[in-house]
Amino acid sequence: MDLHIYIDESAFDDTELNDIAEPVIDSISNWLGEEKKNIQLLNDKGDDDWKIGMGLKIKSKYKLKDPLNFLYGLAKTHKCEFVIAIVNTETNTSEDVCYFGYEEGQPDLFEIANYLEL
Repeated sequence: MDLHIYIDESAFDDTELNDIAEPVIDSISNWLGEEKKNIQLLNDKGDDDWKIGMGLKIKSKYKLKDPLNFLYGLAKTHKCEFVIAIVNTETNTSEDVCYFGYEEGQPDLFEIANYLEL
């Protein structure tokens, strides 16, 4: 299953998002360098939105534990929310499934696995 986990930019104006983008991207890059998993940095700046986070390929809910814990730490530090979206690689579209972060709280691995049908 292909997932994107990225900052919910709807709570930020462009200036605020620009302020946190670089530190978040740097933190994720550093973490990915240490972890060496099937995870890629997501830094997609489109016309209407900017997806900053991670792209993952997973087969088991347990592969989500470390990325979710790491991103939750970033969410608390930068006072942001993250979106988990299922990606359809054939159509290059995604469907938002759930949120976690500064206001939404710590991600629940088992609840998220149920949403993702893992």
